[in-house]
Amino acid sequence: MRVTAATSAWVWFVELAGDVRAEWQGPQVLRIFDPGHDEVLEREVALSRRLVASGFPVASTRWYGQLHDTHPALLQQRLPGRPAIELLGTPKLRTVVRALGSLQARLHGIDPSGFELPRVDAADFLSGDLTRRRRAVNAVDQTGTWEWLNDTGERITSSRREAAVLCHGDFHPLNALVSDDGSIGVVDWTDASISDRHHDVGRSIAIFWFASLIAEHPLERVGLRLLRNWLGRTHRAAYEQSAAFQLDDHRLAWWQIAHLYRGWLQLNEHAEGAVPNRDSSTTNRLPDDLTDRLLQRCVALRSNASS
Repeated sequence: MRVTAATSAWVWFVELAGDVRAEWQGPQVLRIFDPGHDEVLEREVALSRRLVASGFPVASTRWYGQLHDTHPALLQQRLPGRPAIELLGTPKLRTVVRALGSLQARLHGIDPSGFELPRVDAADFLSGDLTRRRRAVNAVDQTGTWEWLNDTGERITSSRREAAVLCHGDFHPLNALVSDDGSIGVVDWTDASISDRHHDVGRSIAIFWFASLIAEHPLERVGLRLLRNWLGRTHRAAYEQSAAFQLDDHRLAWWQIAHLYRGWLQLNEHAEGAVPNRDSSTTNRLPDDLTDRLLQRCVALRSNASS
């Protein structure tokens, strides 16, 4: 069965038939990447092995290689549970949000040495990921967010240097699976890096702000929209308590803006056909005016990051 929520790769839930090795039996996940993404595949395989050895809840890799000699692919254990996004409109809301914050802190507590991942600071994020996406689209940002990010990025890179941590890069309720016993597993490590913890937490809080847009049911969307400030505060509080670390308001706001602007670029990439159309159920149910909302949120946060 194809997983239509996926956006970074083609993903299927599979079970192998016939006489297969014991570890290949049962539910599996087959992920197929675009041609030429061999380095991404190899990085994810190595990362999975290190995280499994560290006891962090991720899927173990069963096989990886090439399909039809063109598409990098990997077969992974299918983690049990439901996407955490499905529980945000239930009485388990507070428990799940706090658990995600604590789990992110646990990830950042893993020794990052030995992980062969890109090292990303604010300047790298601007000159690499965002610049590449800007070149792929024709959309024009009238709010000046790109110019603002460049004007302030050097200060974020150079000020209050802290030890870089192991970051997921896309840590949010769609990439977390919650089992019946409350345990959480984390999937989709394509954007993993060694970076400032504010990069990772900023991404999470930015996504929580728009969690209501991803919810499937109207009542859930209304409830989550009313709670969006609470979601970010609760996630942050759980993170800070577990990590025994006080996040910096300005750095956190800057990284939220950077990720929201990246989301604006990604939506325009999809709209202009600059990236493969995976017919994602996630992007398909986003409102048509989301690009405007993302930039409006960037403008609203800029005063927090500048003061």
